[in-house]
Amino acid sequence: MSLLLYAFIIVVVVALAIYELANDWRFRITKVVRLADVREGQVVKVVGRARGAMAAPFSGRPCVAFRIGARRRSTRQKKLAGRAQFDKFILIDGDREAEVDPAGIGSFGVGHLRLAQTPQIWEGDAVKQLPDVLDLPKADLAFEAILAPDTVVAVRARVQIREGRIALVPDRGRMIVTDVPALIGATRSQRA
Repeated sequence: MSLLLYAFIIVVVVALAIYELANDWRFRITKVVRLADVREGQVVKVVGRARGAMAAPFSGRPCVAFRIGARRRSTRQKKLAGRAQFDKFILIDGDREAEVDPAGIGSFGVGHLRLAQTPQIWEGDAVKQLPDVLDLPKADLAFEAILAPDTVVAVRARVQIREGRIALVPDRGRMIVTDVPALIGATRSQRA
């Protein structure tokens, strides 16, 4: 019986990995639409520079989005806690700009916020100096990855035009924001 359970778990993990790889591939080959060409209600992939003013909770570095995590490893118990967040920010594409509005999305899985930057890591006693924002006492490792202002990002979202201004909002509760170069692809706005 347990062999069957292990086989089932392996099949599920492989299926989820294939699903994520397929999503990455679809996102990578999706044609980039310039902000000048978007229409109301359209689901688009737009590439531009991110502009926002938020501070990362551990380091205080300016950022548009962040992902933080902490791990406690002891002989009896291992625990991991983490969270990711981005608020409204501006995406600039050439001479046009759009407000990227997560509109209350509170949970960011791998499919929502993907950060290419190598995270800053704190270990041992250095973790004790960090703010306790993850409710994980006695953590022995913490990390923070940010999406820095003026970084080139790709956003997949639905277009809303509000009083002549462009807003990118979640499409059926899902929005992808990434700075991973392989997912963004080469665009005219990056070369300009």
